[in-house]
Amino acid sequence: MTAPTTPTSPIESEPPENDILAGPLDGPLVRLALPMLLGYLAHLAFNWLNMWFVEHLSEDALAAVSASSYVLWGMISLGEIASVGTLAVVARAVGARDPREAASGALGGMVIGLLLGVALACSGPWVVPLLVHALGLGGGAGALASSYLSVLFWAFPALVGFLVLESICRAAGRTGVPMAVLALTFGLNALLDWLLIFGAGPFPALGVAGAAIATGIARAIGFVVLFGYVIARRAWASPASTWPSTRSRPGSAPRPWPRSASACASRASRSSSRRRSDAPRRPWPARTSARGRSSARARPRVARSSTAGSS
Repeated sequence: MTAPTTPTSPIESEPPENDILAGPLDGPLVRLALPMLLGYLAHLAFNWLNMWFVEHLSEDALAAVSASSYVLWGMISLGEIASVGTLAVVARAVGARDPREAASGALGGMVIGLLLGVALACSGPWVVPLLVHALGLGGGAGALASSYLSVLFWAFPALVGFLVLESICRAAGRTGVPMAVLALTFGLNALLDWLLIFGAGPFPALGVAGAAIATGIARAIGFVVLFGYVIARRAWASPASTWPSTRSRPGSAPRPWPRSASACASRASRSSSRRRSDAPRRPWPARTSARGRSSARARPRVARSSTAGSS
């Protein structure tokens, strides 16, 4: 009769498969880095898409939008000021398995990002003419670039807000969600470009300004969608940071998962030795077969014959 086994607690079981803090790093690195690379390219692809549409209007329109790419890179770099800091703070809290600190860092990053976006948007009427002059654009191309950049400056809060939300998801290991939202907004931008640049159906033909408006609307919708996901799913709290606390035993304080391989090995050895000590000991079965009895009788006879020979 076998002894009943003592059930192991959830804390002593293995971590979940999607724990980015446990196991080898090859798979998580590829899984996290590839969507990040595609996301960086997608942010620049919005302007490339606008260039592809406005090249059918005139050479001045193409020159205005293509020259504005440098300003767009600078705007994304300014947004990274808030997003990179948020990524560092939230990722450190996720690594320490502290969801409360991660939520605090996410909230602080959102506040800083929105303040930065609003400040830059309000400075657009004064900054845009200086930028157009610095780009060396004049005449029709300069006027088109001024109208294009003025709209993009007002849409900058949505851009920097999306970058901060994207960094929160990346810090928690959820890099696929921002990439999916970017793909959605990119497709929406293409549709709105066609409607607002050329005036399809009831929409007016706005030309270069229509391309900027389409990008601003698409980015604003993407920001709202990703913000709703982050709030609804608590994206700053990754499975790696919340797993020990949400699966702790009732009535006991949550214990964090060991952070080193040696700690995991020592806990596993203590658990196995405790289970072995609790199990009842079974006596070693006696030999009852005929072969065992014959071999047991043969050994004394061999011993007696050897004794007699020596005497």
